Amino acid sequence: CLLLGNAGHANGIGRADVMSLLQSYLPSQSYRLHFPPDKQFSVLFTQELCPNIADKINMCKIKENVVYCVYISEQISFEVAQEKKPPGLSVHSEVLSEELEQGLISYFLEDSKRRTLSQDQLKNRVTLHYGYKFDYKTNLVDLNAPLEDPIPDCVQEVMTLISPHISITPNQLTVNIYQPGQGIPKHVDTHSIFTSEILSVSLG
Repeated sequence: CLLLGNAGHANGIGRADVMSLLQSYLPSQSYRLHFPPDKQFSVLFTQELCPNIADKINMCKIKENVVYCVYISEQISFEVAQEKKPPGLSVHSEVLSEELEQGLISYFLEDSKRRTLSQDQLKNRVTLHYGYKFDYKTNLVDLNAPLEDPIPDCVQEVMTLISPHISITPNQLTVNIYQPGQGIPKHVDTHSIFTSEILSVSLG
């Protein structure tokens, strides 16, 4: 099997889009495609995989999304894999209204324009920091140097919505802005400088 990263329904990519990319390498009757619901990848199943097809389509683009390919075992059960979570992790869907979500996206995009000189221009994303700055060179936060920009008022409604699920009030916010097709490799962030509770919200 071949996993096609950045080529799923969550990326706005459908079966016809992937088939158009594959048509130069595989006859349509020789494979089947699997699109897990609301995921950012699809899976190619075929009995006779074209030699080096992963190398040929890796980094190709579908609708401006860069496709990443990796061989996987057909025995993987995506439904089971989705249920496995690290201890202590809870996932809550559809917490924000569409209106609130769009308002937050608009605010942070505008703020990124205002803060052109103070934002971090990283390789695959732009980051904004509020409350305290996470230093990507040292992977630390200086608690003795709070930022002039506190957590924005527009985030307070989010705090209210998630308050039943956390026992603390966050005092630091990092916003990552990705363009279509951008992403970062699997990694583990520094956790020793934070408390035991970390909140992540996906927008867009």
